[in-house]
Amino acid sequence: MSDDSIESSIRQDIGKDSVESRIRQEVGNDVDIHDTKDPDEIYVTNPSKMKLVLQDFEKAIQAKSRIINPIVLGVTTLSVLFVSDFNSMFGLSPEVWESFFVITTFGCIIWILISAYRIYKYRGKTDPEYVVEELKSSE
Repeated sequence: MSDDSIESSIRQDIGKDSVESRIRQEVGNDVDIHDTKDPDEIYVTNPSKMKLVLQDFEKAIQAKSRIINPIVLGVTTLSVLFVSDFNSMFGLSPEVWESFFVITTFGCIIWILISAYRIYKYRGKTDPEYVVEELKSSE
């Protein structure tokens, strides 16, 4: 006996009065139904919408963790600028070394600003309630 026939026989046994069978009659079998274990809350959504919502959630989580590297690198290069006495090394003059660290520090500042913008852009999307509300919406 195949899985499809077992599933269909189980659905017939449930009866036509179940919530899922009534929803299936309205929307068809192409839509996933996610049971929340709460009879008042059943969300009907499609896989593409769920993927989009979860991608935004993932980007928001990543944005929060990606600001750490530029901050650490920026603080390190800034502290090197304040406490170091640059010398000639590897054939490069002290001015070249100092310029290298100044440029790296400015690069880190730009990186921090970009990371902060991403955190601002995805604010509120790290909350699990955001995912639930987006899946509830009919857009």
